[in-house]
Order: sequence, then C-alpha cells, then structure tokens
Amino acid sequence: MGVNRLAFLLLVGVLVFGICSPVIAQETESSGGETAAAQAADPAPQEGDKPFFTFSFGACASWLTRIIFQEERSHFVFRDFMPGLYAGTELRNLRYITPFARLTAYYPLVATFNGMRQDPLLPLHFGIDFLTGIRFSYAISSFNFHAAPALHMLFLNSERWDYFNMGAAAVAGVELALLPRWTLLIDGVASIDNGNLGSNRLMEPFDVAYQYQIGLGVRYSGKMPNEKHMVKQSDRSERSERSDESGSARPKFNPFKKNVDKADPVIPGDGGGDAEDSDGDVSGDSGIDGFESFHR
Repeated sequence: MGVNRLAFLLLVGVLVFGICSPVIAQETESSGGETAAAQAADPAPQEGDKPFFTFSFGACASWLTRIIFQEERSHFVFRDFMPGLYAGTELRNLRYITPFARLTAYYPLVATFNGMRQDPLLPLHFGIDFLTGIRFSYAISSFNFHAAPALHMLFLNSERWDYFNMGAAAVAGVELALLPRWTLLIDGVASIDNGNLGSNRLMEPFDVAYQYQIGLGVRYSGKMPNEKHMVKQSDRSERSERSDESGSARPKFNPFKKNVDKADPVIPGDGGGDAEDSDGDVSGDSGIDGFESFHR
C-alpha cells in the first residue's frame, strides 16, 4: 500500500513538472526579452549624455511688501523697491526636469510706510535673495517656456532690524534663443513668505509678507547650443562654429613658412650619380670612366 502511494505521488510529480516546465521556460524567455528591450529602449548614458551645468546672469527688480494688521485703524504696510543683479546655474541634460538655483544681490532703493517715503540715515544697506527649485519646460521653435515651484529665502539689512524671510515661490518665464550659444532669459517670481525669522520677530512681527521679482538676463552654453535660433548667422560663421565644436579646424596658413620636403642626403661616391644635371648631361660613374680612358 505504501509502495503504491509512493508511486502515485511520483507520477503526479512528473506530470506537474512536465506541464509547468514549458510555462516556466516561456516566462523566462519573455522576461529576458523584456529586459533586452528595456535596455535597448533606455540605453546606458554615454559620455555626451552626462549632466552638466550652465550659468546665467542678469539684472532684476523686486517689490517686497510686509503687512501688520491693525484693529480700528489702517494696517501698517511696509514696501521696498530693490534693484539688483543675479547669477544662476542650471543642471542640464536630465530627463523631464531642470534643477536650478539663483542668487541675487539687492539694494533697497526706495522704502515706504503706508505710502510715505522713508529715507534711511545710512545708505549702506543690502539684500540677499536665494531661489532654488525644479523647472519644467516646453519648447516651441526658438521659444522655451518654463514654470517651476521653488524655495525662496531673503535676507534684508535695514536700520531697525535684520529681516529674514523664507517661503514658497512660483517661477514662470520664457527663454528666447538668439544665437546658437546665447539665450535671452525673462523670468517672473512670486513668493509668499514667513517674515518673522529675523530680529524683528519679537518687537515687530508681520502678519503677511510677499514679494514679486522680474528678471532679464542671458545664458551662454557651449555644450548644448540652440538648434533653432532667431538671429541667422552667415555660412562662414556657422562653419567656423561647427569646426570649433568638432575640433577639426584647418591649420592656419603661415606665408613665411616654406613647405619644402626634405630630400634624402646624397653621399659622394655611393653610386648615386644617375641623376641628370641642369644641362641634361648624365653625371656620375660614366663621367669618371671617360676621364680615365682619356688619360690612358
């Protein structure tokens, strides 16, 4: 009885193995084919596909507003107009996104309180603005539209307090490809911040703080030139740029350099007298034989 049961179990195991083995083999082949197809569709990054940084710079203007709410009277509204210069960088050659960061130096030119101008006693004040985020772009011909969420921070030095704001920002702009390597940048930034992270948080806390920025700048890119650009260049300049990119520029012509191939040196008496001279006579061993026969 035990032997029959063991034989029956072995038979069932053989049948199950025979049925399942083709299915397992087919799944293995399909998984291997899918892996190969995935590798072919998404190959490993080559040397030219590595991420790289581009740099931009320009001028910008900012309008900063801070409000302290009051009861039974008008609110306290502080406004500052600050022009400045910025420098930024972007991490390029990534799929779908472009991380960026921008640092701006501001000068608080005009400050008002409830619409009344406040002239500072000491003009040596400054503001530092930092913006970082992830940009999403959409290109149409030579125009590249982008939008980005970002983290915003502002440090502002004044006569009363040292303000420090931090919050969220929304960035939108357009890039105009002027030349193969030069791009014009127009950006707008709107941020809502916490304005109570500086020395004013105890004596003069703000209820609302927000800021607008407009920037105009340029970017130069040597590794990723613009395929479509607005300003057309001559064929000669385009050829020179292509030759510079490929590294196959023609050597410069030097009129003072003689491109004369060096001839092999002739050793006297080595039997190399078969060449003709300027008069067409053959010089060499035949001349020597004639001289000897004449003196005989």
